[in-house]
Amino acid sequence: MSLIKINNQYIPVKEFNNQRVVTFKDIDLLHQRTDGIARKNFNNNIQHFIENTDYFSIKPSDVNNFPIPINNAGLTLITESGYLMLVKSFQDDLAWKVQRELVNGYFRVNEQKQLSPMDQLRLQYQVIEQHEEKLSELDTKVENLALTMNITDGQAKTIQALVHKRVKTLCCGDESSSYQNQSLRKKVYRYIWKALKDYLNVTVYHNILRKDYSQALKYLDSITLQGALLREVQDANNQVNFSEEVV
Repeated sequence: MSLIKINNQYIPVKEFNNQRVVTFKDIDLLHQRTDGIARKNFNNNIQHFIENTDYFSIKPSDVNNFPIPINNAGLTLITESGYLMLVKSFQDDLAWKVQRELVNGYFRVNEQKQLSPMDQLRLQYQVIEQHEEKLSELDTKVENLALTMNITDGQAKTIQALVHKRVKTLCCGDESSSYQNQSLRKKVYRYIWKALKDYLNVTVYHNILRKDYSQALKYLDSITLQGALLREVQDANNQVNFSEEVV
């Protein structure tokens, strides 16, 4: 695929019926207009354009090895005359510059010096490099954004389930006296939630960052009871065992 540089942008060379043609997307890109402007201007003034002179409407079956994809809906290709009609309303300095470059450096290619195959390869390589750099930058932005987002609902439910499991473990099972004691069980829940939120510096567990999710799971598994709460759980369990021995 051959490329030509116009206004510091590279566009693929497209030919149909032995004429150089451009797409609406090319025009919007080169003139730095919002995507869709060229097509809108064309549709609004289509009665002034002559098909097969100012533009071609083609389908995938009309051409082979076209340099850009053609979907089933087809593609509109604009000739030099169609382009000049389409952008005649663009009167800013950039428009004049782009029109001159596109007409002289693209449409009227026979009057210009042709790039050698090696130069074409260099241009293609530059475009690929620029494209890969932009994709890499986009991937980095997406990754950074993900790191600053809170955990998902699914991750929040997993943390809830692990908290429930940890409470049962620290109370020595859901059949234990300490777990059956509703007041004491709530104390253990509050203790675990507070420890987790303090550790990750959040006020509610839904605000845990995704980047800290794995760390949260590991920390939950390491939480142990200490001090007065540990003795309270042990005493509750020991009292039942003692009562059973006496009986």
